[in-house]
Formats: sequence, structure tokens, C-alpha cells
Amino acid sequence: MRVELARKTLAEVQRETAFTWARRARRAYLNSAASMREGKSAEHVRWLLDAQEYEHEALEHAALADNFPRKGGELDVLPEVRKIIGSGKGA
Repeated sequence: MRVELARKTLAEVQRETAFTWARRARRAYLNSAASMREGKSAEHVRWLLDAQEYEHEALEHAALADNFPRKGGELDVLPEVRKIIGSGKGA
């Protein structure tokens, strides 16, 4: 971690962390939906709770990342993170 922090700005770390949590949330939502279709209610709830926790983390880090000035061409993180998470919720 120290090496990563020495090589990256805090904005880069927040941005990357937001996308990592967003991908985890998406996967957990997809797993939750699959478990529900398979009639595995306990597994469905476990994945759903994980997905909500991961989503919270993704949104938090995205909001922090968006507080930093962006380089030319960089998109706001929060809308992009919401798209990633949303693609898992509709499954």
C-alpha cells in the first residue's frame, strides 16, 4: 500500500477504489439475482446484503474522487460508478 500511495495521487486511489467496489457490487447483485432464480433464498439475501455494502463503498469513494480537480477528458466518477452498479441491479 505504501508503494501504491507513493506512486499515485489520492485522487487516483479514490477513483480506482470506487470502480473496484462498483464492479464488486455489480457482481454481487448478479449473484443475488441468480440465487433468487435458483430458489436459494438464504444465498440471495447474503449476496444482496453484500451488494448493498459494496455499493455504499463505491458511491462513497466516487464522491471523494469527484472532489478532486479532474484532468482534461476525465469523466465524473459518480455517474460512471452508478452505471456499473445499475447494470447488475437489472439482472
